[in-house]
Amino acid sequence: MACATYSSSDVPLLIPLGGGTSGSTTSVLDVADSGQIVSLTVTLDGVHTWMGDLDFNLESPGATSVEVMERACSSDDDFDLTLDDLAGSSIPCPPVGGGTYLPSNPLVVFNGEEVNGQWLMTINDNASGDSGTLNAWSLDICTSSPVLDGVIVLNSAGLGTIQPPDWTKMVSVNLSNAGGADLTWTLAEDSGSNCDAPTDIPWLADLMPLGETTPVGGSTEVSMVFDSTGLSPGQYTADLCFDSDDPVTPRVVVPVTLDVVTPLFADNFESGDKGAWSISVP
Repeated sequence: MACATYSSSDVPLLIPLGGGTSGSTTSVLDVADSGQIVSLTVTLDGVHTWMGDLDFNLESPGATSVEVMERACSSDDDFDLTLDDLAGSSIPCPPVGGGTYLPSNPLVVFNGEEVNGQWLMTINDNASGDSGTLNAWSLDICTSSPVLDGVIVLNSAGLGTIQPPDWTKMVSVNLSNAGGADLTWTLAEDSGSNCDAPTDIPWLADLMPLGETTPVGGSTEVSMVFDSTGLSPGQYTADLCFDSDDPVTPRVVVPVTLDVVTPLFADNFESGDKGAWSISVP
């Protein structure tokens, strides 16, 4: 979390701008930093007779508006205070002395908004006959920076193939990065230890690539060969272990299955009898 004070350079300004009549004054404060708001306080300093004539409205770059001080203190003069949701007491009369007090309406509504952009302080003078000056105003804002990490996404939760003995078949899975930073990952094989003790799987060959860095929004096609050479009919299982710097899902285990089946036709089928053939299914 980072905290900073931002002071408006758009001061001093008359209240109201025309002086001596009712109306409004709007002062601008530009914030060049970025981040999501965690907390915010407002400091106001100025002079004006009959503070009960005035209300103060703060508007964020996201167009959220809060009336931070609402026609306080009737005939008392001037203002010099900080407004904070965590203060222990309400605005005193007169509102001077530089203390910290509760705003008329909570500032917490700004939390979660982006701090960057133009903030506006609008002071409405609801009565004629007197005027004043906004000497200074500022915001103390604490923000949190968005965490930018890679996010691993695989387009398949499991891979498998059915093939006869002495056969090879290429299979692939797509790995993509849905996060806000590059994703670095590695790939290993495992025989069923939930990837705690990776080991070579003889019937799983030519895994490519075994790791790389996938950029934001990018994807990588990971290929492998299921090889049933020398295997008896039956089911063979293993796991693919994808380890990455994704902080939420640092390891993804993808089960793989090879079903080796007896061929439907006998050997030397190519030299068998010619003519019509039929298959009966019980």
